[in-house]
Amino acid sequence: MDKQSLTSAVEFVAATVERLRPLSVAAALAEWEAAVNSTPTTMERYRQMRAELMHFWADPQRYALAQKWDAELSSDHAADPLLARQIRLIYLMAAQQQQEAETIEQVAALEAQVRSE
Repeated sequence: MDKQSLTSAVEFVAATVERLRPLSVAAALAEWEAAVNSTPTTMERYRQMRAELMHFWADPQRYALAQKWDAELSSDHAADPLLARQIRLIYLMAAQQQQEAETIEQVAALEAQVRSE
């Protein structure tokens, strides 16, 4: 992996974490509040946050970049193992969530419905 690609991969991880951290915290808090106080308002907030998190990971551009860099770092024995692991985790999370927006909304709604029962 050349120096420019390496820099881009590091920036990609940093940008992903920067966006993901507050989203994950908000989703976890919404899940907690829905579990503790299952009202229509908390369940709707849970559904919204779950869908937003799934949409984040379903981004096809994020998936394509992670897939590309994962392949490059996997074959580069001199690569930074921490960066390779971070890219691999991003790639696997994004691969798991590759689905249509409509499907994401349906899954989030069903999850909220199951939790409210």
